[in-house]
Amino acid sequence: MKYSELISFNPIEDVIQLITADDADKAREYVKTYVMSDAMADSLQAPVIDQLQMDEVVDNKGVLVVGNYGTGKSHLMSLFSLIAENADYLPLIQNESARKVLGNIAGKYKVIRFELGSDDELWRLVCYQIDKKLQEWGIDYSITSDDAPDMYIDKLSRMMAQFEAACPTKGLMIVIDEMLSYLKGRATDDRLNRDLAVLQALGQASDHSKFRMVFGVQGLIYNTPQFQFAADMLGRVNDRYRQITITKQDVQFVVQQRLLRKNENQKNLIRKHLGKFVEFFTDMHANIEEYVNLFPVNPTFFENFQQIKIGKS
Repeated sequence: MKYSELISFNPIEDVIQLITADDADKAREYVKTYVMSDAMADSLQAPVIDQLQMDEVVDNKGVLVVGNYGTGKSHLMSLFSLIAENADYLPLIQNESARKVLGNIAGKYKVIRFELGSDDELWRLVCYQIDKKLQEWGIDYSITSDDAPDMYIDKLSRMMAQFEAACPTKGLMIVIDEMLSYLKGRATDDRLNRDLAVLQALGQASDHSKFRMVFGVQGLIYNTPQFQFAADMLGRVNDRYRQITITKQDVQFVVQQRLLRKNENQKNLIRKHLGKFVEFFTDMHANIEEYVNLFPVNPTFFENFQQIKIGKS
């Protein structure tokens, strides 16, 4: 018996780039193929949806998405920013709980997405992306040209006044990926503190306005050793954001549903096969369904018994 007879394999794109979500065909694919468990849909509520909702624009914070490489961080940010931008994508979501949760922000925003691949000043990069989109939307304003000696938050407030005058029914969401890699490349006292001040202001701008800030990192920036000299500033940034972390369980669910999906007949065949080995593993009988769902890549199973075969392939 071959593995291909036991698994309904659904390939996953190697790397999803946030900026490719601006392409309509990619956007539909990203929404339709995102695999989300009920538990993850529920976990989106407080750190993401409660902060991005537009019914009350009081005490909102920015959103920080944390996920290691390959966990689907960029895919998740693409998903909820696409739904926020276009309610027509909502029916494409496969999970009913996720559709209900994300429906609270569907179609309520204009969105600016970009990845950080430059060592330029963060404020300059953000302003450039804002200006580019404002021009595209027909809004005659440039935040880059605002050279008043004010704080970042004041300049963001003036920009939002222009945006809301032109788009009174919409909020403005900025979504930035690869933030940790960018900050690591600027980890000197002067540069890092300036960039963190920008992040603080972007999170602060979410409070009492229709502006929302989302950024993604591959690890907790607050625990990064090379940033500890800026611990006070990191604490201020932390106060302006709510965090959602993609967990091991979330990734495991994706693996089950996309890479290792099985119909009931396939599951029965695997149960019958694994039944031969139950006596050799103390936890296998109690957790047989986990072994079936993750077969053939259950790490515990193969760390202990790598010689198991499924006959000739």
